[in-house]
Amino acid sequence: MLLTNKARKTLLNYPYLETVAIVGIYLGAGYFTNPQDICMLESSVSFLTIVLTIITLFHGISSGLLAISLFGVAMKFGYPDFFYEVFLSELVLVLIFGEFHYYWTQTIILQKTEAEFTRHKLFELSKAFYTLKISHDQIEKSYVVKPMSIQNSIRKIKDDFYARSRDDFFQQFLQLLKKVFTIERSDGC
Repeated sequence: MLLTNKARKTLLNYPYLETVAIVGIYLGAGYFTNPQDICMLESSVSFLTIVLTIITLFHGISSGLLAISLFGVAMKFGYPDFFYEVFLSELVLVLIFGEFHYYWTQTIILQKTEAEFTRHKLFELSKAFYTLKISHDQIEKSYVVKPMSIQNSIRKIKDDFYARSRDDFFQQFLQLLKKVFTIERSDGC
C-alpha cells in the first residue's frame, strides 16, 4: 500500500516523464507486433485513442498534447503517408478530454475547499456549543441550588435597607451578591 502511494505521488510529480514512458512503451509494443504499423492504426480497436484518453484525463491537456505530438512524430517518420484525419481526430479528442480534465479538477478543488470550510466551521460551532452548554448548566445549577428570583432579591434588598444600619446593610448586600453570583472571594467581603 505504501509503495503504491509513493509511486502515485512520484508519477503525479513527473507527468511529462510518465507520458513519454507510456508513449514509448506503446510505440515499442506497436513495433514489436507490426513494424509497418507502429502506432497500431490498422487494428480493430483504437488503442491510440485509449492511450491518449487515459493520458489526457489523468494528467491534463499539456500531457495530452505532448503525447499527440510524439505520436505525430512517430506517424511522420514511421509511415510512408501521414494520416491527417487520424491525427486531427485524435487531436480534437485530446482537446475535449483536456477541457473535461480542467473542469473536473476545478470541481475537485472547489469541493475540497468547501469541505475544509465546513470542517473548520463545525469545529468552531462545536466548541461554541460546548461552551454554551457549560454556561447553561451553571445557570441551571445556580437556580436549582438557590431558587431566588429577581423580585425576591429586590424585596430582600429593600427590606434590609430599611431594617438595618447602612454598614450592616452593605455587608448583607455583598453577601447576597456573593451568594447569587457564586463569588468565592472579593476584596469587599
